[in-house]
Parts: sequence; C-alpha cells; structure tokens
Amino acid sequence: MSKCVLASILILILCTTATTVNASIDELFDGYSDSTPGCSIAASHNSEVIFSKSYGMANLEHNVPLTSLSVFNVASVSKQFTAAAVAMLILEGKLELDTRIVDHFPELGAMHSEVTIEHLVRHTSGIRDYIPLLIMRGQDWDDSRSNEELLSLIAAQRRLNFTPGAEWEYSNSGYILLAWLVEKVSGKRFGEYVAEKIFEPAGMKVSWFRTDYRVIPNRATDYEKEDGWVHVFSRETVAGDGALHTTPTELLKWHDYLYSTRGEPLRKLMHQVGKFNNGLDVNYAFGIGLGERSGLGTVSHGGSTGGYRSFLLRIPSERFSVAVACNRSDANPYRIAAGVSSALLNGFEIVHSEYPLRSVSEYVGSYEFFPGNHIKYETRESRLYKTDSVAPLLAIGEDKFLDTEDFEYIHFVRNADGEVIAVRRTDFGRPREHKKVGGEIEFDRSEYLGTYYSASLDARYTFSLDGGDLYCSVAFAEPRKVIARADDDLEAFGRRFRFVRGEDGKLSGFDLDGYRVRNISFVKE
Repeated sequence: MSKCVLASILILILCTTATTVNASIDELFDGYSDSTPGCSIAASHNSEVIFSKSYGMANLEHNVPLTSLSVFNVASVSKQFTAAAVAMLILEGKLELDTRIVDHFPELGAMHSEVTIEHLVRHTSGIRDYIPLLIMRGQDWDDSRSNEELLSLIAAQRRLNFTPGAEWEYSNSGYILLAWLVEKVSGKRFGEYVAEKIFEPAGMKVSWFRTDYRVIPNRATDYEKEDGWVHVFSRETVAGDGALHTTPTELLKWHDYLYSTRGEPLRKLMHQVGKFNNGLDVNYAFGIGLGERSGLGTVSHGGSTGGYRSFLLRIPSERFSVAVACNRSDANPYRIAAGVSSALLNGFEIVHSEYPLRSVSEYVGSYEFFPGNHIKYETRESRLYKTDSVAPLLAIGEDKFLDTEDFEYIHFVRNADGEVIAVRRTDFGRPREHKKVGGEIEFDRSEYLGTYYSASLDARYTFSLDGGDLYCSVAFAEPRKVIARADDDLEAFGRRFRFVRGEDGKLSGFDLDGYRVRNISFVKE
C-alpha cells in the first residue's frame, strides 16, 4: 500500500496522486500474475515506509501469494551484513583492517601472507572464487559442504589471481573467510553474532542466516523459466557470501539503523573508500558499492542465487531507500529499483537523452568479459542490444552507452585506424578493457588428446575426439566441444585453455582461465 509524504526541496517525493505512482510502478511488473512467481518491493523516506507492494506468487504449487511478510534468500545483499560484523569487531578493538588473514588462518600458507582483512572486504585480495573452482572440478557448487572442505580448497590454490590490492575482482571466497573470522574472533557462531550485534539493534525480527535445512516461516520458493516454471533446489549451507533470508521491509530497517545516531560509527566505517596499490580509489566499500546516479551518491548491492534475485539501494543525501526481492530468475531487480526510484523521486532519472549515432553496426561482435566467456552485441531494428537482453543499449555519447538492464556504463574503444577493438567498463574505480575476439580457426585436434591433472583443483580434464571434433570432459560434467581462436589457445565450458610446450615442442600442459579464476596449472599425464 503506497502513501505520499511531503519532503524536502532536495527530494520532492511525487505527491500528485497515489494512483499515478502506483500505475508507474505497476508497469514494471507487466506479466506478473497469480500464475507466476514475482517480487516484493518496499521504499522508505526519512525512516518511514512510503511504498510497499508484492506482485506474483510465493509458491505456485500451493497457490500462496507473495506479501510483505514473504521471506527471500537475498544472496549477495548478505555481504554487507558480513562486512558489518567485521566492522563491529574493528570498532570493538578486536580486529584491524590491515590484519593479515594468515594470522587467523595459518593453513592458507605463505601465498596468502600479504592478504589483509581489507583486501577481503573490498574484493581486492586476488583469492580465487570458490564457486567457479567447484564448477571447474565438474561439481555442483551449491551442494552442502563443510567449512573445512572449502578452506582446504582455497588453501590448495598455488597462485592468486593477482597481487593483493592491484585489481578488483569479485570473490565469494573472501566473504566466507570473513564469516569464519567473525566466529574465531567473537567466539560465537556467525549467525548468533550478527543477530546480537546487528539484527536485534536494528529491529530486524525476521532475518536469519540459513546454514541448515530448518523450516523458515513464509519463505518464498524460487523458480526459473524452463518450459514452464521449475523449482530451483539449492543445498548450499555456507553463510557469509550469501544465505541471508529476510524481507524488503526488514532491509529498510537496516538502513534506518545505519543512518541513526546509534548506527553512525558503523556507517562511517562501512562507507569508507579504499585505495588500490597505485593510489586510485576503490569504490567498493564494506559489502556495498558506492556510486552515483543523476548527480546523487548511491549505496547499493545486488544478489543472485538459484531463482532468487535482489537489490538494495540507498540515496543517502535524500534519506531514501528501496529494497527489491524476487523469487524468479528472469527478474531484473536493478531495473526495478531504478524504476521505483524514478517513480517516487522527482529528478532521479536513471536514463539520459539518447545521443544520435549514424550506425551501431561497427559495435557488433563478441568481447571477452572473462577468459573463454564472451558477451555478444547485436543489432535489432537499427538498435544495439546485448544478446539475450530485452532492452536496447542507450547511446549517451560517441562510443558510449548505458546498459539499461544492468545500469552499467560502457565505452567502446577504437585503435589508431578507428576500428572498434574493445569495450571498457569500470569495476568500482578500476577501468577494465575487454577485447573484441575473432572467429574460430582450424587446428590439429589430435595434438591435444590426453588427460591433464591439476593439484590445485584435484581434477582431471580429458580431451578426446568424437566425429572429428575435439571434446573436453571433467568429472560428471557433460563433455563440451573445443574450439580454437589462436595457436594453442582453446576454449570450452566458457573457459580458456592456454597450452604450454616444452623445449622439444611437445605439449606439457596448460593454464586454465575462467570466470573469476586465472592461471590454474594442469600437467599432462
């Protein structure tokens, strides 16, 4: 139920009519009904809920509608609560940001000796993400696993992705390490500490970190679209990088607490901007991204796991927050949060006037966003789209676009001859270029046959021929066709295999790169 509230000149909540606001927000949920999963949203201003509404169903089998009481797994929105727990220990004088992680986890070894708590908090540690590591083993990442198993996996890695503090790359490993650190230092279970230090002071009475299979009242079932709606079953029981179950209105209480007098010390620490080794700012703070929209500073984070999607946005200067939680994998909570903000805030526009371009065809192609993993851009009716996207990219300048689905600014890069050769994004203050990739090349497939072993993964990859094509297999994963884009540079499973030759010219192994993982060494058996 929405209601209008008079506000400051800076914010000017639209008070034309509640009907106008409702209609504008309802348009964001076109197609949501009592036969589909959906989303719950809530927005607040000056600590007062000004809009709260649910669309769709919490459970399709039992015909249960979503309500403001429906509980969702908010996935990586959880990270700010893990970081807040670490911040509380820092404020209590029990930890310091520059504390080395090996001081508490010596089993990680010398390779992690330069990694600090701050590196983990800001995703600048270089530690490989455990989720793609498990997938690279050919395993289901969301199976129930013990802390000891995951710690052993992280410790087994022989290299970091990069020197700590040199780059930014998202790592769920860092946040499960932080959760375990909270337990070691506080002497309490992670969920107990967060409940005592954060949930209770914030008045969050229906929020839990789920680390087992106990029943959670009012939990919404998550779904994905696959010839109808299919229930997504996750067996994950690890907390810290995710696993917070809560509601949108509970998340607004968290923001209210942070912006209260009592929460001020915690907020100031959590919102501190960090530094890369070269002195540039890291705009990823304590489990939250610091950004800007329409000249207004924003604090936000999204989440995605199974069929759950979530987003929490705060505009501090306007004392405005919006929380979105969905139980369908095709939902775009970023777009929903922006649309709700635009409906409720006068002057908060997420889009720009479109820049006139002569043609967008020169941007068409594939760009390597991660090794072996490509993003493709295509044209539809003279507009540029990211493949599989519903909304077109919005031109906002020469070679500059706004991805209106992910609300990400991208810049196409040209060489001296004016040819488009890459696309540039900025990851929390660190520019990153993704090269345009060429087509496939022919190669001698028989040369790569055999089995290769990695001690870091304790996994074997086998290359074999089938009908003249080269296939790669690992554990129980279905074999995938292998292609080449350059000599000794192969791709399969959305990963890149950079083969290595000995002095005799024969293949001796390869280095494997993929999503959030680089340089895993394999040797030929």
